[in-house]
Amino acid sequence: MTLPAQTLTELQADVSSIKAQLASPKPKHSLIRECLLSVRHVLEHAGAKLAATGILAALSTLVGP
Repeated sequence: MTLPAQTLTELQADVSSIKAQLASPKPKHSLIRECLLSVRHVLEHAGAKLAATGILAALSTLVGP
């Protein structure tokens, strides 16, 4: 899956935050949860866009340009 640069940067920031919290002696569980929710949200939307692109391509094949 190819993601736009801004989306990839957002995901990397969330993952970095999660890693930092996991390395902490007192991790903030609410922050980890929020970062995981953010990652899920971004990936769900990216998946929906990819699915829509695939559906449009299939329709074009069936009905022509």
